[in-house]
Amino acid sequence: MKLFHDYKAISFHAFWSRDTSKVINEVLNKKSKSYATHHDIFLRFINDKLFKGQGVLNKEFRREGKTYPDLLIPSKTEGKEYEIIELRTHTSELKYLRRELNKREEIFAFSDYLYFAYFLRRVWKEKNEILKAHDCIYYLVIISIPKTTEKIPINELEAVIKMGA
Repeated sequence: MKLFHDYKAISFHAFWSRDTSKVINEVLNKKSKSYATHHDIFLRFINDKLFKGQGVLNKEFRREGKTYPDLLIPSKTEGKEYEIIELRTHTSELKYLRRELNKREEIFAFSDYLYFAYFLRRVWKEKNEILKAHDCIYYLVIISIPKTTEKIPINELEAVIKMGA
């Protein structure tokens, strides 16, 4: 495949062992099963591990139809105070990558980065077995996709990401 775009801006981060176990246990031990609660746990994890706690999480009460930044990080671009990260977390590997990439225009209208997080299984597990059954059988993989990829054809972008993942 001949690539016509610069993909250096896409980055991959993988976490294993204690880091992944901690975040999974925190999610599983929460009494609340709401998506927003779990989303905030993953945002705190990303802020701590990737940005050394420099990011600002939006704790504003969410209202339907309004857009809120997930995480504000200090900007590397001169003249820009911060950059906005939109986090999408899925537990089923890259199955939903294309669906999230289809929403790029909507996401990048407000955010500078799409962070696509998913779990990658380390070992085979029984079909009925739950996540709690083994200590750390998953990697947590986070793909950072910048706004500069917005105009790249989706098939090409998806292929490049899957090659890197």
